[in-house]
Amino acid sequence: MPLGADKSFSCAVNFFDVAGSLVVARSIRRGLDGCCGDQCRGTGRRQGGRCRDTGKRSHDSLMPAVTDLGTVKFPRLAALLVCVALLGACASNESGGPEGAPTDVPHGGTDPMIPRWQPRPGLRWQYQLQPSADSEDGFVAGIDLTRRTLCRNPPDSIGEICATAIGFDLWTDSQRPNAQAVAAVHRLPAPAEADGHAHAICYFSGGSLEDWRPDAPDFLRWSREHPEANLLGGPVSSYPNERWLNIKPGRGRLEFLADIMEKRMRLCRQAGFDAVDPDWADGWLHNDENRLPTLTAADQLAYNRMLAALAHRNGLAIALKNDTVQAAELAADYDLAIIESCQWNGADIQPCAPLVGDATTPGFVQLNKPVLHVEYLNSDEDPPAHNPNGTPAAVCAAARADPAAAHFSTIVKQSSSTLRNLPYTIC
Repeated sequence: MPLGADKSFSCAVNFFDVAGSLVVARSIRRGLDGCCGDQCRGTGRRQGGRCRDTGKRSHDSLMPAVTDLGTVKFPRLAALLVCVALLGACASNESGGPEGAPTDVPHGGTDPMIPRWQPRPGLRWQYQLQPSADSEDGFVAGIDLTRRTLCRNPPDSIGEICATAIGFDLWTDSQRPNAQAVAAVHRLPAPAEADGHAHAICYFSGGSLEDWRPDAPDFLRWSREHPEANLLGGPVSSYPNERWLNIKPGRGRLEFLADIMEKRMRLCRQAGFDAVDPDWADGWLHNDENRLPTLTAADQLAYNRMLAALAHRNGLAIALKNDTVQAAELAADYDLAIIESCQWNGADIQPCAPLVGDATTPGFVQLNKPVLHVEYLNSDEDPPAHNPNGTPAAVCAAARADPAAAHFSTIVKQSSSTLRNLPYTIC
């Protein structure tokens, strides 16, 4: 929307001094959509300073809103000029436009001013998404951090290996951020090259609505209020309590999703997590089941880059979850990858090779970014199919023999629907 368009907006500017410098804190609120100055600039530095923003509700997703203006110590005219300059820094998008209309969203890239964990190749990991009821020493808020679980001898008996990156759910009992487990992870020892302590990876779904999450009512409310947006699709296969999210631009969807995903990332950051793991970042590969307008490769690239930008400006590393077909295109925007079953029942849509890259398009491996790889012994179908390699030892041997997976940090778990602490094999 051009600034001269007939849409109402209001601007609040609060100025205060920090170490002799003028710091501007503001809340920009516009009738339908819009973005403002440094709200945009932090999201696109690798694109030569071009502004990108989430548009509607961006005052929440980019910076806490200023609700108490306090005392404005500067002339009103100066405040007005700064406000106009901020508004003029970006052209807004038509979030209420027609289906498929272009929408400005945060793009991939990094903000070098915000430090974050830089995971390195060779990282060893554990993945526990279902909490344990065990309360013995070493179990913290349902997460098994015992040495006997995290430190194991691989099947080829090359010596003990300890996991120093632990992936688990953002929420304890799906309700409260799991800060207690994060703090315990950070107390685990790790080699100096891993910053001297273990790291915690925050799991949440980035591409589906899980109806038991504490923010699920926000999705449902927005969907009811914007029926034309067609936000929610059909159920995720084998997970009837999850529904696909429509990530296509237009109708305000990306503005809403950017806002709610960044709120989740902020919870991860506040709980102390080092990285985020947004699941179901590959909806375009599931058009056969998602009951949505066809999601395209371009839709997915834009959405996944948006997630990366949101993570980075909140000081979090981010893992690309699956979507290996686009891995080489996204490797520069992400810090690591997490891939499930690229050697077995996911190989048809999630092949391993793109994570390595090639001579023309470097992937994660060629960019020296770790790939955390999990293979499952059973599928999620009922009845389940069984991994043809049979045993964890055989699965590990197959990974070592694979030209791509040989570069990954591979573990073996029971199935993706039973990601408990055990069984667990480090390859």
